[in-house]
Amino acid sequence: MDWEKERRRYQNKAHPSRSRVSGREEGQPSPASSHQSQASSAAQPKKQARPASQKPQAPKKQGRRFKVWRSVKDQFGRQDKGQAKPKPPKQKKKAKVPAKTRWAYYGFFIFLLLVAIYLASPLNHVRDIQVRGTRQIKEEDLVRVSGLHPSMSLGRVESLQESAMQRINTAYPQVQSVNIQLDDQRNVLINVQEHRVVGYVKKKDFYYPVLENQMILDKALSEPDKQLPVFEDFDDGQILKLAEQLGKLPDRILQQIGSIHNISTADYPNHLALKMRDGNIVTGFMLKFVDYLQYYDQVLEILDGQKGLLDMDLGIFFTELTPDNNPFASPEEKEAYEAAHPSPAQEDRQEIEVKAEGDQAEASAEAGQSSSASSQSQASTAGSSGTDSAASTASQATPDQDPPSQVPPASQASGAHASSQAQ
Repeated sequence: MDWEKERRRYQNKAHPSRSRVSGREEGQPSPASSHQSQASSAAQPKKQARPASQKPQAPKKQGRRFKVWRSVKDQFGRQDKGQAKPKPPKQKKKAKVPAKTRWAYYGFFIFLLLVAIYLASPLNHVRDIQVRGTRQIKEEDLVRVSGLHPSMSLGRVESLQESAMQRINTAYPQVQSVNIQLDDQRNVLINVQEHRVVGYVKKKDFYYPVLENQMILDKALSEPDKQLPVFEDFDDGQILKLAEQLGKLPDRILQQIGSIHNISTADYPNHLALKMRDGNIVTGFMLKFVDYLQYYDQVLEILDGQKGLLDMDLGIFFTELTPDNNPFASPEEKEAYEAAHPSPAQEDRQEIEVKAEGDQAEASAEAGQSSSASSQSQASTAGSSGTDSAASTASQATPDQDPPSQVPPASQASGAHASSQAQ
């Protein structure tokens, strides 16, 4: 089989134009080949003429293998022959940032970094919280109510000062004023000033604190503070009035009162009896006894250890304590005392009134003669004269009963005589 002829025949079928070119290039065929071709053509029957109505037939399709080769050649062959690839567009060069601007950016970022380090460091946080001035409130409870804690930042503490003080005032009515501030050592100082607790009221086996600002706390205690008095037999309105009066006393006097009892009667409303811790008993009216009780230390110095009854209704009078004048004596004790001392008390009262009038006249005469003398000397003179006159009168009337002695302080000498006259 002649492969060269087959190849040419295949090319001629695919490209008829190339057959003519190849024939000219290769030269004329040999006579034998031409003779054979003519003989073959003569042997073949001639094609009939195609009628006009018949459509021309479509050319035969090329082989699939040749199509694939042409498509691959068209896609990759041309690029291999040196076809240039498209170049990407040129990018514009960025303008250079000036050196001063760069250093400004660097400085700004460094500053932000330092600020962040400071905010996260312990130098920006509270070191300790200190509470000052509390009496009844526990420091731990007050710090918890305020909402402040040591791990809080200094800036946050400054922003929460007002709200913290408001929470403390709301939670603790006994707080009179509160102030929160920061010192140089990163410590938070909570300065508290409380209303004083002037006593306790007993309700159903529990004790409730009473404040000087006329307020009873809801904090129930099983035992009261032993340094403050307990109120007995008072209603809430009387307790609030009594608390207002006791708020005028200093702590040293208030701590000497053991209990305060209501001994009011129809003739003597708002009458009080105070059991002192040293054994004395003080009586007085609710709105007046504080004016005389503030001189209690001076009265003790004058009494020099004597124990008895101090009448502070309209002055300061001392009498030895008996079941007859003791407001805390039982009815049996009073009956036994009256049986042992049959002298009526009305006669003694009248005699005291008479003696008190004479004492007042003597005190006024002495005050006119010695106007330059001090008030303390006037009080001692009035007290001594009252004691002598009381003793002489008592010896004439009833020798069994001890005479009452008037003990006015320096500033209450004239008031004491006026009170005895009122009796």
